[in-house]
Amino acid sequence: MPGGRTVLALAGVMSLDSADQSTIGSTSPQVRAALHIGQTQIGLLATSSTIVGVLVTVPFGVLADRRNRLALLRICIGAWILATAAVGAAPSFAYMLGAHCVLGLVTGAAAPLIASLVGDLVPRSARGRVYSVLLLGELVGSAVGTALSGEIAASVGWRWAYVVLAATGSTVLLTVFAVREPPRSTARTALLAETGADAATMTLWQAIRVLVRIRTNVVLVLASALGYYYFTGVQTFAVSLWRDDYHVSAKVAPILVLAVGGALAVGVVIGGPLGDSLLRRGFRSGRVIAVLVAFGGCVLFLVPALSTTMLAVTVPLLLVAGVLLGSANPPLDATRIDIVPPLLLGRAEAVRNALRDGADASAPLLFGVLGSHIGLRPTFLVMTGALVACLLLGLVALRTYAGDAAAAAGEPVDSNA
Repeated sequence: MPGGRTVLALAGVMSLDSADQSTIGSTSPQVRAALHIGQTQIGLLATSSTIVGVLVTVPFGVLADRRNRLALLRICIGAWILATAAVGAAPSFAYMLGAHCVLGLVTGAAAPLIASLVGDLVPRSARGRVYSVLLLGELVGSAVGTALSGEIAASVGWRWAYVVLAATGSTVLLTVFAVREPPRSTARTALLAETGADAATMTLWQAIRVLVRIRTNVVLVLASALGYYYFTGVQTFAVSLWRDDYHVSAKVAPILVLAVGGALAVGVVIGGPLGDSLLRRGFRSGRVIAVLVAFGGCVLFLVPALSTTMLAVTVPLLLVAGVLLGSANPPLDATRIDIVPPLLLGRAEAVRNALRDGADASAPLLFGVLGSHIGLRPTFLVMTGALVACLLLGLVALRTYAGDAAAAAGEPVDSNA
């Protein structure tokens, strides 16, 4: 794999944020008892780092296109380690909340910095595989945060869970120090030449005007936001769905959630290489085809799965739907890298990240409101409309991707693409 050591280091970075978010939930019973707080304060802890991430992601996107990206990541990881240790030592909720806000640095910085590095480090034919590794890192971090932190909190105390998390962050920091900054692409595309401005120095608004002219970028940003919107809502209420609608016990419900999570991981492993393989076999829009198959197949299995309360039917169908949904993400992420000029990748990913996280913030609320009126299972069914919208947007991208990818690479654009 191109840049294997660097890719593994970046996967470690992605695992940190997901591990932190999962640790909040898995240690919440002990934290609430120790600090005499309620569920609202726990929710605020989780939200605080996300809000900070949204606020800082665009500035980091600008820096990603102009400064040493690995140096920025090292600074952010160092701050994250100190903040994580501070959370574990927090004598009060206010202290803990302040430390959690600092954790948002990794949330905001990771996406634009990693996208820019992948664009310069990895050739187009291998980006799907690389994003499979990166997304697996995120899933592993989430699983470790949920299982390991919860076990540590129950066995020796919640503060030790954050000590172990900080130690893990130190390991990731060492791996990032061990890799070198790749050279930046100097490709001068026709799209940038038309603006008359230098990509590295153009203002954010100039960059956004260039990005919205890339049709595939616009539709894929929308598709990504909708896909994550659905996933965030489902993730929030998955255990409640099993308990309330399928009458599963408190012990079995988390196991089913983990099983679906495992299916998502299998899909992540499959999706990236599949898109790369189609591209190498001469399908110029092979990645988009992989995304369309994933979203379309997911809806076909998800709707009948949620249309019945028979576990023997629902569980197998949901597992297949999980594999298909997971397989959409690596080629979707790689496609966004393909279609943006390299010198704008940081800002492009920052804008997408801000829009996605901003939309995600409202997903649990909408799912909760609908669930209280019509029930969770009907809510999950109704909200599959977001995945149908992703499928329709993918059909648009199927027509525009090949030309936009060629233009971003500075290649001649086939008018028939």
